Amino acid sequence: MQIQRFEIFGYGKWVDQSFQLTPNLNVFNGLNGSGKTTLMSFLLSIMFGFPNVRRKNTRNYDTNENARYGGRLYLTNTRYGDVVVERTKTNGKQSLSYTINGEEKQITNDVSFLWNDLTKTDYLAYFGFSEDDLMDFIWDDEEDFSKSLMSIGISGRQVLTEITPTIAKQADDIYKPNGKNPSLNRKLQDIEEAETKLIKAQDKEAAYFELRQSYENEASRLDRLRANLKDATNGEIQLELANQQSTSMNEYLRLHDELAAFDFVDFEPDLANKWLQADHQIDHLGQQLSELSEGLPESPDEAVNSSNLGMEWIQNHPNVSEQMVVEARAFRDRLRQNEDLSQDLIERRYEKQRLMELMGAAEVDELPEELTDDERNYWQQRYKSLDNKRIFYNHGQNDMSQLDQKEADLTKEFDDLSAERDKLVATGKQGEYLVRNFGVVLTLLGLLMLIAYFITSTTFLFGAGVVATIIGIVILLIGLMMQGAATKRFDSRVEAYDLDLDDIESELNEVKRDKVVHEEQLEKLNVEFNEMADELETLLVEKGGSPNISTDVWLEDAYVGEIFNLDNKIQQLEMALGVSNFGKAHEEQWADYVAQLNEGDLSEEDYFQQFEDDYLTIRRQQANQDYATYEEQSRANRRDQVKAELSAIKADQERILDQYNYTSGDELLAAIDRQNQMQQKQNRHDILANHLDLNLAIYLQQEQPVEAQLTELKTNIQEMEAEISQLTRSTADKRSQIQEIANDGIVPQLLQAYQAKIDEAYALAVDWAANKLAIATFEKATVGESTDVKERVLTNASRFLLDLSNGKYTKLTYADEGMDVITAEDEVISVNQLSRGEKAILFVAMRFAFIDAQLGNIELPIIIDEAFSHLDHQYRSNIYRFLQKFAQSHQIIYFTVDEGLLDEIDVSARHVL
Repeated sequence: MQIQRFEIFGYGKWVDQSFQLTPNLNVFNGLNGSGKTTLMSFLLSIMFGFPNVRRKNTRNYDTNENARYGGRLYLTNTRYGDVVVERTKTNGKQSLSYTINGEEKQITNDVSFLWNDLTKTDYLAYFGFSEDDLMDFIWDDEEDFSKSLMSIGISGRQVLTEITPTIAKQADDIYKPNGKNPSLNRKLQDIEEAETKLIKAQDKEAAYFELRQSYENEASRLDRLRANLKDATNGEIQLELANQQSTSMNEYLRLHDELAAFDFVDFEPDLANKWLQADHQIDHLGQQLSELSEGLPESPDEAVNSSNLGMEWIQNHPNVSEQMVVEARAFRDRLRQNEDLSQDLIERRYEKQRLMELMGAAEVDELPEELTDDERNYWQQRYKSLDNKRIFYNHGQNDMSQLDQKEADLTKEFDDLSAERDKLVATGKQGEYLVRNFGVVLTLLGLLMLIAYFITSTTFLFGAGVVATIIGIVILLIGLMMQGAATKRFDSRVEAYDLDLDDIESELNEVKRDKVVHEEQLEKLNVEFNEMADELETLLVEKGGSPNISTDVWLEDAYVGEIFNLDNKIQQLEMALGVSNFGKAHEEQWADYVAQLNEGDLSEEDYFQQFEDDYLTIRRQQANQDYATYEEQSRANRRDQVKAELSAIKADQERILDQYNYTSGDELLAAIDRQNQMQQKQNRHDILANHLDLNLAIYLQQEQPVEAQLTELKTNIQEMEAEISQLTRSTADKRSQIQEIANDGIVPQLLQAYQAKIDEAYALAVDWAANKLAIATFEKATVGESTDVKERVLTNASRFLLDLSNGKYTKLTYADEGMDVITAEDEVISVNQLSRGEKAILFVAMRFAFIDAQLGNIELPIIIDEAFSHLDHQYRSNIYRFLQKFAQSHQIIYFTVDEGLLDEIDVSARHVL
């Protein structure tokens, strides 16, 4: 398996970087601090997980807030094919995924199956080493060794029982696990004592880490609260809009539910009027049929009770009598229809009056012209925008009040802290010079006593003067030290105050900027509101409307046209109900007839009925027997005609009932009336839908009322603002305390001394490891029970040693006396007699022989971190040549400051940092 390429999103100093690797030797070269260790840590982090920064002395590579922490590895020639591994970390949470052969991305918590379940420690033990590991290639015990072998697919372990006692004794002279006298044991004791001092110093600064963690938690909480406050403020605006539209919105929701449950029927146009007219025709024809079915008219000889004066007038005006009797009969028919027409007239007058009051007009003349559909849509959109801006205007006023209060609070806090700082500056250093001045006075007093001794030769003055001078100098030095410490504490406190004042001043400036922005927005909204209102009033006047007209209702729907239509219909009904119009054609004749009757004031109904009676009486008197026969025939023909008309009308009604699946006319009329009511509700529903913001309906559909939701949200906003204010002050205090602890810390000095002792012990450890190398390496390099595998490791190690030593050493063996090397002259030399450089190439030979043995089961990239910089030029050249050969079959990634290897490899494998 090889790493083909790796991409860095963000890791330490590396941001948005990509490196392409070859399947052989790859060299990353750069000075100290150029990022080599960071790159190596990145590769191991993507493979095995990010470092735990909560542990002390662990380096944190998540340092760039503007970059996503993590990256991606592109692997090739794995047992699964081509694999892409991506690991990132956001808000402390790691995210790990992999993709195999371009298939769907898989989210997981572990990708150790790609490296045969090796842990990071095992991987570095097999496939990675550094200068510190150069002479330390051993396992802790048999269990770890067996586990490591099993993890790479090799079973078995051969325990060597023949270890040279001489080599063990030499190693014990340097170090024993429970020894006291060996040199390395004594050095380790010194390290333990230094570590104890370091731990005590770290315990003193334990508050720093706790305080730092608390500060980071509060800062994170503060960021979340500010984001939540922004969301809550937006929600408050939406709830205020919903609260203002709640009445209309509830009406809309009620209408929406009611209309959703109603099925509209496609009735014929004006079907109800047609049905009522048919009913009236049936009643009228039925009455005619009843009249025509009565007995024959009275004979001329029968006595007739009638008005002789009225009959005399009719006989004297034969030319107009026929026309007047038609008017009288028409009047009687109209009376039968007056009741329904009067009810219709009342309903239309009521609807007209309701719309006039809604528009704010007393007379029809005050109404403006009707808007076109395009004009209405345009002005409704502008009006809706204006209404929304009015809400923002009201909310902006509240924001200004909050900003004023916040500015006042910050100003008060700034003044209070400034006063505290001024008080500290004025009183902070009082009493600091008391001890020092006392030491100066005492020293001067001792010197005066010595001068007096030389003058007077008094022994007492000499002793007292010396003592006083010495004590005075000591006190003076103590006073100077106390003054320095007090000055440092004073400067730290002043600096903390200055940091707080800078934070408050910055926040105060931000509040002032917000106020300026809000004032500009409020002014702009006010101007826009007035301009919109003026334009709307101007439009109303241009359309001929009265100033009293409600522009809101005018824009809402075509109420003006509806009022004019109602007015025309009312006039028609009034004309239809004006029964006196039936006598207008012969008004003079009717007046003359009434005067002829001489019966006082008669109603129209009375004298129309009287005229008809008189006319019929004259016709009876004039009729003879033949006329009676003719009249009967005529009545029979009329009865047949009326019956045919009745049948046709009733058949048409039955067709209508069957068409709409109703059983009676009352049921049909009730359904039509119900649909008309629902159509009016549909119109109102459409108007509300066009005028309202329907996205706000979700707030009205909650169990809790909108006002209660708004009150609860405002309470939450106040609580968040209070918590944000408290956290702002708390984080500022903790930041000051963290800075003060950091200024006073001594841990870095103790840590440096501790590291120096570690370095001193390193040289002794190298000598001890050299004596253990032959036995430990040989034992751990044994990868199977069979002798041939062990011999293969030794054979490969001998071959590698021959190459690395330029033929000086030809073979590596071990016997009862220990590990030996054989020179080209067949001289046998113990490994203890080798120089450090020769021991180093022996280590490289053994290490790569072991790697070569286990790479038959698993192949992973070999990572080397600056392992050979301490060797001389010749040995480094030999090792570099060897690495190039070994890398022909195994990928090697080498991090170094040495530029000697760059000229010997391909350009594609060079990475100069």
